[in-house]
Amino acid sequence: MIEDLRLKVFLAVARTGNFTRAGSALGLGQSSVSQHIAALEKKLGVTLFHRTRTDVSLSAEGMTFLQYAERLEYWYEAAHRMFPGEDEVISFQKKVTIAADAVSASYLLPRAASLIRGTRKDITLRVVDASSSDGIQYDASLVSKAVPETMDFEGEKNIVGTMDAVVVCSPLNRELREAAVTFDGKSSAPAPFSTIAGVHVSNSLAVWEGYSDFLTPDLLPRVSFTGFSPEAVKNLVLRSPDTVGILPEFAVWDELGKGELLRLPVPLPSFAFDVHFTPTASFEGKETCSLLRNVLSDLIHDRWTVLGYSRPSGGE
Repeated sequence: MIEDLRLKVFLAVARTGNFTRAGSALGLGQSSVSQHIAALEKKLGVTLFHRTRTDVSLSAEGMTFLQYAERLEYWYEAAHRMFPGEDEVISFQKKVTIAADAVSASYLLPRAASLIRGTRKDITLRVVDASSSDGIQYDASLVSKAVPETMDFEGEKNIVGTMDAVVVCSPLNRELREAAVTFDGKSSAPAPFSTIAGVHVSNSLAVWEGYSDFLTPDLLPRVSFTGFSPEAVKNLVLRSPDTVGILPEFAVWDELGKGELLRLPVPLPSFAFDVHFTPTASFEGKETCSLLRNVLSDLIHDRWTVLGYSRPSGGE
């Protein structure tokens, strides 16, 4: 393919936010990726990435260069499709249909698709509603289920991560904002409260419907809003100075990372859901299946790095 390898390496690092993951996607070692980026920066005479111990982020010059790099990538690929060469075979789109629940479809799969598209433009994802997928042929399902009381060995092999629940409030909430911890839940100070019941009674609760059955009787009178859509609950909390939200962490990744919502130090282990990625027999074992499973697992387990948010100094 007519392509500058350094351009390809730059795009992979920009899209994954990590030299190691970029190298894995390209079949290169981490040191090789670093050398290509250093050579490109030297050639251009600018710093393209800000480096930290765990991740990288685009500099202002890097963001500008990204716009040109993506245009070059597009025209490289357009030329390749027009003139594939006698020794090359035009690749066909691999269409993968995923039956997903509402939370996975809204927050996990779009991010996973973006990461995959960074290096595999031949893969197209189609997402259908898992609750109404009867009669629809799909390659895999992606659903979150409450952690069972007894171990399900058959289901364990399909778990790609855990969907944690978080308690959040708006920066407008004067009663609670001083109690907030870092976006990923880290705190060096003693928690002012350790249960939902400990949150000051001046605050009402807005709860995603998936957690309704987990609320204890003493909390039910404090619930002012319950919604099947995490977006509805989130939008209420964003605008309210006296409402606390109980939501899947997936649903508030961006808002926590940008400081638009604050995380309160209330652990909710009993609210955890296992995320199950279950391929069909015909899809299991295919390279695309393994890629999708690995991207989902990386996204859940190393979410803050994958999403491009640098961990605050002092966080463990």
